[in-house]
Amino acid sequence: MNILYIVKSLSVVEPQGAMQISAMTRAAGHAGQLAVIDELDIPARIDELGIDLVAMSLMSTEARAFREAAQAIKDHRPDLPIVAGGPHPTYFPTIARDWPIDAAIIGEGDQAMLDVVEAWEQGCGFDHIPNVHTRESQNPPRALVEDLDTLPWVDRELVAGFEPFRSVPMKSFMATRGCPYGCAYCFNNAYKSLYRGLGKMVRRRSVENLVQEIEAVKAAYPLSFVRFGDDVFVAKDDAWLEEFVAKYKERVGLPFYCLIRPNLVSEAIVGKLRDAGCHSVAISLESGNEDLRRTVLNRAIDDQTMLKAYDILRSHGLKIFSNAMLGLPESTIEDDLRSLEMTFRLKPTYASFTVFTPFPGTELHRLCVDKGYVEGEFDENTYPESTFQSSSLNSVSDKDRRVHRNILMLGALANSAPWLRSLIFKRLIYWRPNPLFAVFGFFVRNMLQRKVWPFRLPPWRALRLAWRVYRIDRRNYRKRGVA
Repeated sequence: MNILYIVKSLSVVEPQGAMQISAMTRAAGHAGQLAVIDELDIPARIDELGIDLVAMSLMSTEARAFREAAQAIKDHRPDLPIVAGGPHPTYFPTIARDWPIDAAIIGEGDQAMLDVVEAWEQGCGFDHIPNVHTRESQNPPRALVEDLDTLPWVDRELVAGFEPFRSVPMKSFMATRGCPYGCAYCFNNAYKSLYRGLGKMVRRRSVENLVQEIEAVKAAYPLSFVRFGDDVFVAKDDAWLEEFVAKYKERVGLPFYCLIRPNLVSEAIVGKLRDAGCHSVAISLESGNEDLRRTVLNRAIDDQTMLKAYDILRSHGLKIFSNAMLGLPESTIEDDLRSLEMTFRLKPTYASFTVFTPFPGTELHRLCVDKGYVEGEFDENTYPESTFQSSSLNSVSDKDRRVHRNILMLGALANSAPWLRSLIFKRLIYWRPNPLFAVFGFFVRNMLQRKVWPFRLPPWRALRLAWRVYRIDRRNYRKRGVA
């Protein structure tokens, strides 16, 4: 069977979900192709490739685009089956009834997708398959995959012919599934409820399996920098970390980036990561208000723990990517300014800012619905298409939205250029947002990003990548714009 996997857009980070499912189906003898909503005429791509089944992977921010794509496919080929998976179908499985699709896969779709393909080949329906919802049936999830080493490595051939993956020498890898924490803005709590009693939530690949994959990718594709995309790459100083340091250093020997929580940072862990080749880390502030972190975000990390973590990382020479969310529920613009001030105290290499988005399936989405900060459960026509757009909460004023916009544009500059902080912090963020801030902010943010992900490209390819990133940047920021 020839399966078309559809994603919304492509950046330098590969679509791991689609690649993992494609690896499963390819291992079973099925072909996989990729289509990108923002770059291709999907119905024409279907005809060109002779597609037998369509699989979509989507987040809630992408819901409208995927529904429109599904309708275009059904208008063109009513007989072609469409299956949707990913975070949005998991928490809104009613799309199996409301959208022009044939099934929604909830939770982990590794085995479910194989069952869907087999059922279609045999002329059967999808109503009996665990993890699958249709118009007629809602089936519970099956047990989690306990041993991640039994899964095939992600299908990089799916994206190999597409830019920027064809030339960018950075590749992403996942060492784990699941997260031990329950931050209120993240869907992990709902995920844990979905899979309660069905297996261990946090699972980790063996070091050998992970290193073998990196070695294979290094031999087959351009690779000079490794990105680990796990929610928490290292949770403790244990035998797994010891083995990783020894094997990665000896057999891979490339600089890498990973994510870590402030409360997990220690001299021992950071020293070992650095010894293995760690170049940069992502470690988020989320809010400069300690009380908000504890009571609203369910992220009980005090300021001293935060400051100590950043100090340790800097003392080992690591580049630091930090993020803070603006416009949190139960917060004020003064809290947003405290986030800016706390960021300056932490001194990250790249200070990123995003606008809080109430993702369905999270505790904060429920709080926003219950308190009337958003209208109804979910409206794909008004839901933000990016966490860089203006706030969707009706508790946030237009004046505050303008300040948010300017912090998004100029916050990274204010952090990296202390001599400009007073001008930006006390004056410019209160100006009306304008194209000059947007263009200048783009170049500053991407210059700092290159310090965190320092892969090199020939000049002409670097320019092509910059243009691609700029187009994505414009799409991310321009919708739901502020006056």
